[in-house]
Amino acid sequence: MVQSRLASTGCWFEEDYEIFDGISWISHEITQMWYPSQNFHSRNVTMTGAYNADDVALEFGKKSHQEKLESAAEGGAKIHNMPSQGSAVTVEDFKNKMVHFDGGMSITWRNTPCQDSAWVGLDFEFNEQEIEAGGKTIFLRDQLAKQLFDGLYLAGDWISYTLSWQEGYLRTAR
Repeated sequence: MVQSRLASTGCWFEEDYEIFDGISWISHEITQMWYPSQNFHSRNVTMTGAYNADDVALEFGKKSHQEKLESAAEGGAKIHNMPSQGSAVTVEDFKNKMVHFDGGMSITWRNTPCQDSAWVGLDFEFNEQEIEAGGKTIFLRDQLAKQLFDGLYLAGDWISYTLSWQEGYLRTAR
């Protein structure tokens, strides 16, 4: 994931492209660019300039912070370069006029301590794993969700019926 604050020129994606939140998909290693869904017409927003998964994310995660920002700039310029509509955007335009890349940040979830990934993405064989507990057979995730470890309750998609990073966490927290 690569994020950057917008340049002081304003919300160019709203003004020039009439984009008011959402995701642009691209055939590029950044995969997705997310536009803010809050603070419309504000200069104080954060844009996600790369969001990828699977093998693409593994390779992307091996890059340096600066290499990730450069790739996000290439993808952003590619998405917004529409010469037929009078919009010719170069990588340098995107980096220097459209977003503040000097304030950009990058996160590789898999390399973050205590976090295997943004969502676990396990197959259902693990999610449906059964164990013996209290003389009966139960799903491992159900036991983990109920168990207290030294004052710490576990909540996460890896012990949920819903393998997605927000809904799975919320379901287990409930």
